[in-house]
Order: sequence, then structure tokens, then C-alpha cells
Amino acid sequence: MARTMIFWWALCLSYWPAQSAERFSLLILGPDSAGFQEVVNALPLELGSEFTITHRIVNERTSFERYMQYIEQIKPQVMVLMDNVSINYYRRYQHIHSQPEKQIPAVAAMALFMDQAIDGLNQVVGIRYEVPAVISLVNLRDLMEQPFTRVGVVYRAQTKPFFEQQKLTCSREQIELIGVEVPSQSDKMNKQLKNALSQLIKQDDVDALWILNDSALLTEHALTYVWLPRIRRFKGPVVVGVRPLVEKVPLGNFAVVPDHQGMGKQIANLIFEMVEGGFDFDGPKVFNPVSVETILNYRQARKQFSINSEKLGQVDLILSN
Repeated sequence: MARTMIFWWALCLSYWPAQSAERFSLLILGPDSAGFQEVVNALPLELGSEFTITHRIVNERTSFERYMQYIEQIKPQVMVLMDNVSINYYRRYQHIHSQPEKQIPAVAAMALFMDQAIDGLNQVVGIRYEVPAVISLVNLRDLMEQPFTRVGVVYRAQTKPFFEQQKLTCSREQIELIGVEVPSQSDKMNKQLKNALSQLIKQDDVDALWILNDSALLTEHALTYVWLPRIRRFKGPVVVGVRPLVEKVPLGNFAVVPDHQGMGKQIANLIFEMVEGGFDFDGPKVFNPVSVETILNYRQARKQFSINSEKLGQVDLILSN
């Protein structure tokens, strides 16, 4: 660790000579809700006192002009972009400030479909929020008494590359992802969803469902009038990728989600690697979360499938109320 810090400081001295006597400036742009704050709180612990960390709230109500002001006022040397709003605004920022000296290295996190979100951005690396299907489903399989092989997925046309990649990796574990595609946008999305779920459950006879973290498919109206009525009649595991959908909304009975503190550590490690590597972005630009947690809604799950009680100790959080 000491050798790493010495090397890091040497690089900083050569890369930012005017800043050598000052702390490194990091700007975090994103919401302040509970999940995001868990990630933000982990950063100072990992980055240490060498960084001046500033968090500015950016959400759907934040104007692009205010976003620009945050960057101009703080003048960060590196940024953390939290969620799709901050990433989309940074795309506009890079379009306006195309000069190399205006390009601020950044780590993006807590956004949907990260590969697409940061595609084409300069000096930006990202961490996916979606836990790979194979990790979620293998964790589920270890918990169940009866085997399963066929898992249904509804996905929008624009996320087909993501689905195909997940399908490929699952096949290596003898798990078949069976997908039904719906349009990326539609005035009749609820009807499209109903038909897709009916096909998976009735015609394709899937053993389980894996629900993508896609806000366009999980609107309040869709949850109330499409998903929940059909999920209640489905006898099998329903895997989700965000905690509220297994805890507050009775949609999923099993979830594998990124560990937020672990994601904070991963962001910090990427920042160190970016600095030590002289901001060489020839390697991978998007990474899977390295730390996840499993959540079982036991009250819901035991009605839907048989659970191996001896394996419950492997679950990080069991909801029984």
C-alpha cells in the first residue's frame, strides 16, 4: 500500500504540477437517496485524506446549466457520475467542451445498462449495476431443492445485445434464457408486456423469471396492472436486481444486488488505477460489480418454490415478515 501511494503521488506531481501542494479534487454528481448515499459514504474511507471530495446533487430536476456550474466552480481533476442523468449530462458537456484539456476523467456507477450509457464518452469507465444473470441464477439454483433450466426474460429491443450476452454466459451453466422482445418504446407497452409474460408463462412454460432493471418496463402502472397480477399466479422463482422489488413491492422473491459499500470501494480502486495508469483507457471500459448480496423474501418464496433449508445460511438477508 505504501509503495502504491508513493507511486501515485509521484505521478500526480508530474501530471498536475500546479496542484502538487494541494489535495486531489474529486467531484461526485448524482442523487442523495439512501442507496446512492451508501456508495458515496464509502469513498472517503477508501480514498483517504489526499482527496477533497465534493458531492453535488443531480437528479431529474437539475438543469444542465446548474450541472455545468458545479463543474466550473469545483474544477475537479476526476469525477464520479452517479446514475443516467449525470452521465447523459456529461455527454452534453463533452460535446460542448471537446478540447482535450476540458475532458475530465470519470468513473460512472449506479446507472442502468452501463455499456450503452457511456458508449462514445471519452475518459470514462463504468461499473454495471446489473448483476450478471449467471451469478443471480446460480445463487438461486444452490438454494432450491428442485432443479430449473428454463428462465424467462422480457427485454426491450434496445437492450437485446445485453440479453444476448447474458444468454450466452448462462448457457455455460446449462441454464437457458428464453427471451421475449418488446419494442423499445410503445404507446401500448402494458399490452406488449401482458402478451410477453403470457407467452413465457403459458406457452414457453419457463421454470423461473428474471426481471431486468429496466425502468421503462417497471413503471408504477405496469407494476400494478401487469406484473403483480401475473406474478401472483406464477409458481416459481422470480429474480430481481434491486432491493425494493423484493422488499417493498412484492414482485420478486429472490434478489442478487450490488453491495453498495463494495461498489464504493470498487469506484475508489478504479480511481487509483486510472491515476496510476496515466489515464490510459485502452483496457476494459465497463466492469461488473465485484461485491454482491443475496436477498430472499422467505414468506413469498416458500409459497412459490421448495427451498433447501440447509442452504439458508448462504443468503445474506432473509426477509420473513
